[in-house]
Amino acid sequence: MTATAETRRVARDIMTPDPVTLDPSDTMEEIARVLDANGISGVPVINAAGILIGVVTKTDLIHRCLEGPSSGTVGSFFELLTSGGGFPRSLEAADLGTVEDLMTSEVVVAAPNDPIAALAHRMAENSVHRLIIVDAARRPIGVVTALDVLRAYPI
Repeated sequence: MTATAETRRVARDIMTPDPVTLDPSDTMEEIARVLDANGISGVPVINAAGILIGVVTKTDLIHRCLEGPSSGTVGSFFELLTSGGGFPRSLEAADLGTVEDLMTSEVVVAAPNDPIAALAHRMAENSVHRLIIVDAARRPIGVVTALDVLRAYPI
């Protein structure tokens, strides 16, 4: 691919369309299940109207593990993360909180027609590994990861 053709490629060309999403009221167990079942490390969070309001990642779960849940022990929460998404019988999902308690609400986003180079710069400037691609109404329509950007440039 020529440099000229490469510069015309945009987010839509490399994004994973129709991202899996979570609701702010979903439990920590649901986060773990969705991440595991889909082989992903982050999930957009949407409100009832389908508008992006946050993102939750495996890193957020690990930070929560290190902080410890409001009730229960850090060890119990870590057991959740390492048990393939299942909860220990002694730990209730409600004890750990919800997606809303854990999500990052300041999400770095991009438009489907943003050039790939702009995506790379946005990721670097914001120290993130994924961008949520949104439509004009801020509904998530795709996800671009740092690996997607790297794959777009031939070595």
